[in-house]
Amino acid sequence: MAPPPCSTPCELCDDPDDAVCQTLQPVQGPEGTKHSQAVIEFSPLGRQVQGPRPLLLFDLNGVLLQHHYLGIGQHSFDMRPGLVHILRLLPYFRLGIFTSSTHRTVLKSVHKLHAKVSNTLQQLLARRASERARACDAAASLKDPMRAHAWPEAVPAQLFELVLTRDHCKPASAAAIAARGGNPWDTVKPLAHHFPRLDQVLLIDDSLHKAAPGEALNMIVMPGWAGPGVGKRDDYLPVLVEALLDLAASEQARAAAGKPPPDLRRHSGAISARLAELRRNDAVDLALHQTCAGVGDLSLSDHVPQREQ
Repeated sequence: MAPPPCSTPCELCDDPDDAVCQTLQPVQGPEGTKHSQAVIEFSPLGRQVQGPRPLLLFDLNGVLLQHHYLGIGQHSFDMRPGLVHILRLLPYFRLGIFTSSTHRTVLKSVHKLHAKVSNTLQQLLARRASERARACDAAASLKDPMRAHAWPEAVPAQLFELVLTRDHCKPASAAAIAARGGNPWDTVKPLAHHFPRLDQVLLIDDSLHKAAPGEALNMIVMPGWAGPGVGKRDDYLPVLVEALLDLAASEQARAAAGKPPPDLRRHSGAISARLAELRRNDAVDLALHQTCAGVGDLSLSDHVPQREQ
C-alpha cells in the first residue's frame, strides 16, 4: 500500500520514474512500511500514544542529515557525523521524527540513515571487541555504569517509534512569516495537538521558528549542519547525546527516590546553550583557520533556504 499523498504537491511525489522511490514502496500492511532492514510506521493524525518513557522528536534535514533535491529522480543524502550516537539514547528515551518533509522524502531519508547507522555500529563493535577495548569498558563501568553498555548489538528495525511528517505540521501564521521574513510555505510543529504530556516531549530542531506558540521550551535548538563540505569536524550529535544522557541519569535518580520524572522543558534551554557555545567556539576556530589559509570569511550558515521536500 502506497503512503498517503502529500498535503502539498512536490516534485518528489509527482515523479513516477524515481527509481529510489520505486524500491522503497511498502511491502507490508497499511500501518507499516518496510524497505531493506528499516521499518517505518507513519503516525496517524491527531493524538499519539505517548508511553511511559520520555520522547525525543528529531528533525531530519539539517539535524540528522542533509538532503538535496537535484532534479527529477536525483537526490543526495549526507549523514551528519556522529549519527550513530543516537543509539545510546534507546534505553532511556523513545525516539521519533517530526519533519516538515513529505512521506516520500522520509522514506528515502530513513532508509539511508538506517543503513549508515547499521554499518557504523558494526564497525564500532568490531573495534571494541579487542582485549584493550574490553579493559577500557570495564574501567568505564566503574566510573559510570550508565555509559558502560552504551551500544546495542544491532540497530532496531524500527529505530523511530513515531514518524510525524508535513501532514502533522500547521501553516505558520502570516504575522510570524512577515516578522522573520519567512516563506509562504513555512510551517510550525505543534506538539500540544499531538501529545497530552508536553513535560515529557522534546523537539530537536535547527529552526526555532518551527516551535508552535507557547512551545519554545519544548525545543532543543540544534546548530544546523550544512553538509560534509563545511561540516566534517561537526561533533554536535555526540555532545547532544551526552547532555541527554545526563538528563536521563537525573531522571533515574529521581525515580529511585520515589519522585516523579523531571519536566524536560526545564532542561532544554541549558542544552541549547551548550550547543550554541560549541558553535561559537567552532566559528572562532574556522575563522582562524581561514585567516591562516587566506581563504576569506565564510559563514557556516551562508546557504540559500530551500523548501523541505
